[in-house]
Amino acid sequence: MSSKKKRPISVSPTVVSAVVAVLTIIVVLIITSIRPAYSDATPEVILEGDELLTVYFLDVGEGDCAVIVTPENKTVMIDTGTRDNEQNVVDQLREFGVKTLDYLILTHAHTDHTGLASYIIERYSVKTLILPNLDDVSGFSYAVNAAKSFGTEIQRAVSPHTLNVGSVLLNFVFDGNDFVTDNSNSSIEILLQYKERSVLFTADNEKPVEDHLVSEYKNMKADVLKVAHHGSVTSTTQAFLDAVNPRYAVISVGRNEYGHPHESVTERLFVACEKVFRTDRDGAVKLVTDGKNIKFYTYSEDKTSQNAA
Repeated sequence: MSSKKKRPISVSPTVVSAVVAVLTIIVVLIITSIRPAYSDATPEVILEGDELLTVYFLDVGEGDCAVIVTPENKTVMIDTGTRDNEQNVVDQLREFGVKTLDYLILTHAHTDHTGLASYIIERYSVKTLILPNLDDVSGFSYAVNAAKSFGTEIQRAVSPHTLNVGSVLLNFVFDGNDFVTDNSNSSIEILLQYKERSVLFTADNEKPVEDHLVSEYKNMKADVLKVAHHGSVTSTTQAFLDAVNPRYAVISVGRNEYGHPHESVTERLFVACEKVFRTDRDGAVKLVTDGKNIKFYTYSEDKTSQNAA
């Protein structure tokens, strides 16, 4: 009984090319569905050298979370956003290549700033936790317990004090100890310095703290202002803006019932600054500087940039 040999299946090069093209499109669609849109917000700026400082202002809705990555790859997170933003924060940190944290700074005990603290301590192997200089830190008990469980060192902020993180200086200009009856005005405030450039992180501090800082410090100038209290009318007074004299501003804000950012605040910022970024419109905001030039990128999905030139 004879058996017929099976002919090998022949596929034309055209079909192969078509299949490859389809698969490529599928992969691209998958990647772009995961990765937010990327936009150069300052194409006119050219950075020099490879000793770059990067600051990410994460898009965490109505909350605060920023991550500093030094030229030596040291990492600092300032606040964490809310608990219900867990996956959102994880996705953004993955996008930005952040796997561990040398420092986690919790500015004050409001959950829109500290809700993810215990999770961050566990997942990102935080080496040091820094809290406000308060006698009562019961509002941070979840973070303190997590730090003790995972061997994270706990420190209190002290002002004035400078923390050297690689080549970056974190100047603690306010440690929260002067207005202990008010959580917002018990916020740690930090002036970051890298070579010729600076960024001021204001947390939720309001006019009483702003007035205190303006009178206490002869030089409060910063190139970039992380706007206080999500752009609330309680903060960012004209006197404070005049003292800081920022070139750029970033408002960390989401959908809310408080009217953030307040129109009067945004009007002052648009007059004072070259560009104003809002995470509710621009998505996450990335700052990169060589210590002289400052460049911004935004990461957004179907959000319209409302930068003011």
